[in-house]
Amino acid sequence: MVNTFQQFNVAVNDVMAQNQIETVLMHCSGGTPSMYGLEALGIPRWSFQFGVMVPSSDYGTGIFEKVMSFGKRLPNNRVAFLSNVGNAFANFTCRESINRARAAGMEVDNNEIFEFTDADYETALPAAIAALKNSPTKVMMGCTWLADGLKLQQEIIDQRLDLLANIITIAPTNPVWDATFPRDEFGQSLGDYVLSPQQWHHTQNFPDYSSVGNTSTFAAEFYANNSRYPDYLLASCTAAGVILERAISKVLMGTFLLPDSPTSSCGGTNCFEERLRLMIRDFDEDTMYGRVRFSRYNQNIGHEAAVVQMLPPMGQVAVLPAATAQSSLYFPAPTWEERDSCNATQCAEPPVFRIGVISPDIEEGRNISLGLEWWRDKVNAAGGIKTQNGIYLKVELIWKNTTENGEPNNQIARAETSNFINRLTDPVQAMVNTFYGHTVAVNTEMKEENIVKVLLHCTGGVPSWYGGPDADGQPKPRSIYQFGIPIPTTNYADSIFNFVSKRLDSPDTIPDAMGGNSRKIVFFRNVENEITDYTCGMAISQAVASGFQIFETLPYNVSDVTYVTKMEGLADRMKQNDVRMSFGCTWVEDGIELQKVLTRKMVDLHLNVVWSAPKTREWLQAFPPDAQGLSDGDYVMCPTAWHHTQYFSDLSSVGNSTFFAGEYKDAIGGTMCGRRRRPGESYGWHRVEWRATV
Repeated sequence: MVNTFQQFNVAVNDVMAQNQIETVLMHCSGGTPSMYGLEALGIPRWSFQFGVMVPSSDYGTGIFEKVMSFGKRLPNNRVAFLSNVGNAFANFTCRESINRARAAGMEVDNNEIFEFTDADYETALPAAIAALKNSPTKVMMGCTWLADGLKLQQEIIDQRLDLLANIITIAPTNPVWDATFPRDEFGQSLGDYVLSPQQWHHTQNFPDYSSVGNTSTFAAEFYANNSRYPDYLLASCTAAGVILERAISKVLMGTFLLPDSPTSSCGGTNCFEERLRLMIRDFDEDTMYGRVRFSRYNQNIGHEAAVVQMLPPMGQVAVLPAATAQSSLYFPAPTWEERDSCNATQCAEPPVFRIGVISPDIEEGRNISLGLEWWRDKVNAAGGIKTQNGIYLKVELIWKNTTENGEPNNQIARAETSNFINRLTDPVQAMVNTFYGHTVAVNTEMKEENIVKVLLHCTGGVPSWYGGPDADGQPKPRSIYQFGIPIPTTNYADSIFNFVSKRLDSPDTIPDAMGGNSRKIVFFRNVENEITDYTCGMAISQAVASGFQIFETLPYNVSDVTYVTKMEGLADRMKQNDVRMSFGCTWVEDGIELQKVLTRKMVDLHLNVVWSAPKTREWLQAFPPDAQGLSDGDYVMCPTAWHHTQYFSDLSSVGNSTFFAGEYKDAIGGTMCGRRRRPGESYGWHRVEWRATV
């Protein structure tokens, strides 16, 4: 048997129990657990009856969990409830939803649980909305039926109540809703953005291996035959048939005993009716209605309720659960002011990929940021980023300055990292940090706040800034969502020492032409800077491994006013001992000072390595070329993560490295960075100058 009307649930179940009717009965309509079971005893009213629809107790659960997933992005976690206590379904749904909201971590103020009945909703609902106008609460759930649900939405419209999430049961999925709040010429409706939990929706996607087919097949075939899509009430009765079909297919007809009379029991599993009941009781399968599995009250609890949202211009569409929904939840809902400004082109937000940029407003931050802007302009000019499903996303950069009193501030960098994630509107899809000094602070914030958003570091740093060993000694990043683009400085000196070693060991090299102690080398080590100190430690190890003799290492701090004098002292000792190789593990200021010292002291070098400084504009200003294009900064070697005279292929909108460098130079004028080109030189490969000129 099948019952199609909710109000008959209890009567039918009780009559079956009173008369011991041992015939399976499927209820297509919804109802509270008490309609199906004796809650005090934890058993069904009658073991042969089964309810296809899931309980409405969890109608709000998916929405509450989704809202709370926005965490700090929410202005608060408050939710108000408007409950029709005169309607058993609405009252039960609201009572259970309040418990679920609190369990999800939401705050429910008892003063914002507004109760009404069919007799007084015309006056009660306007008063409730007026109270919410003066409240910080921005999430509301109306547990309503049809007329009261329509009235509730009309009051929200009339009083222009802005809500992040507006949840109304029953009414929005009734055809009367569309007639009450029709769409305008731009596809907009005053009933848009409302969320409505319900049993099922044809825009969901569930597999089904019965004769009906999956949800999409069922909905399309039904529409073709009836010029309308099936609603959840109709679909629940289809599901009742599917359940019977699947259960009966597992029972061997004609092999079971039948009762002697309609009023007697056939008893045991030898009876067909009992065997069918057991098959349904233990049913746990996918259907076009969703997974079906029955509770101890014989009510379906196999899947979550659907959440439908009214979205322009299509109208009703399933948005939760995400795994089976056709569209994504639109949250937060736009304000009435934003909706009033809509027209045919403004309401539908264009696909955008937003990147939050953490960058100090200093020269280094501004310079590095130019590279990100260049990529943005190039990719947008090409139409945007093309996704796997063919959608083009325009790139939008959102900048946050991390300076205080003109200096980069790590606390600001940390705060802005979280602020990007906590944006409720215009959220970013990724982040970029442009300043090496913020690397540890930003990565620490990512880890401590469990930020699950990709962040790319444009600047370098030592490996420990990005990760380290875990409790088991295995290497692990500080956050699995952070990535450093520049290669580590660990092996910066490797290629230099390998090259020099091969040249020294070559039979073509004339020893007398080398002059001096060809294997001796000195290191100038800035120990105040963590990157230079780390790089120097690695370079010294690599020098020793390549057979070089460390004549002396000078550790110094730039904050020490005598550090230049100490450099001069080592330069004198180099000349006295005929040391012809120098490696400066320097930053900008000290790198320039080191080169000035070597120039003043007229130290003849076969190998002069200065790290970091030669890549900068300050170097070009400190060592300008003369009329012949010669400079005191010439012949210095500088390990670096990348240079525009290299060649790397690239199939992106930017193009390969040569094309990128040429376009960039033509656009802004001047050189990219580093040592100035000599007259007549072109961008491309240059042979390494081995012996520096005296």
